[in-house]
Amino acid sequence: MSHGTTPIIVTSLAPETTYVTDTGPLLCLGASKELRDIYRARCYGKTHWVEAVKAELFHHSRGNGPRARAAEMYNGRGVAWLSAVIAFSAADDNDLAPIRNRLTTLGVAKANRQGRTPPTDPRANLGEAQSILHAHRHQHTLLAHDDDARIVAKQNSVPAATLVDLARRLVSEGISAKQLANMFLTLQRDGIDAGEYITGPLDLVPRGRSNP
Repeated sequence: MSHGTTPIIVTSLAPETTYVTDTGPLLCLGASKELRDIYRARCYGKTHWVEAVKAELFHHSRGNGPRARAAEMYNGRGVAWLSAVIAFSAADDNDLAPIRNRLTTLGVAKANRQGRTPPTDPRANLGEAQSILHAHRHQHTLLAHDDDARIVAKQNSVPAATLVDLARRLVSEGISAKQLANMFLTLQRDGIDAGEYITGPLDLVPRGRSNP
């Protein structure tokens, strides 16, 4: 797996695409029933999640506020439109280590630029690393809202996108940009990261089209 210059990776968001989703997109889908219904209609049975992401969601669910409520729906056996949780073992550690190390390097650099203390949680980056590795092994597309995760995915020849990217694809296929934008604006007001800051419907309209 490559960890040098980011190659040009074409990210297909066609209806047949299979995704491996990180924690961020699942929080969005857990918080917005309307967005979840649209995503489920598109991606039912074509979305995988890994054990570290499930653990992160459980951790979020023990808090308070909109993020905790969004995470609660994934407790227990999860939800029917997701795959069974993808498990990892010690046999995967050698493949996970370079991905996780690269994520840590980028995370420390970002924290230093922003004047923050780098994260010290031993669980940091594990969900992203497992998701990237699973997507790489099975030629799936990573759905992630963390910039560093998408960078490292593409460095490892894994296509990567956010829910906003998928929303733009859906708008190009006829779904209302205004309807989707309102969903993302609500998420932003609740402090849930949609992967990209949205100001209104025009942010979701592909070039060359008028606002639906």
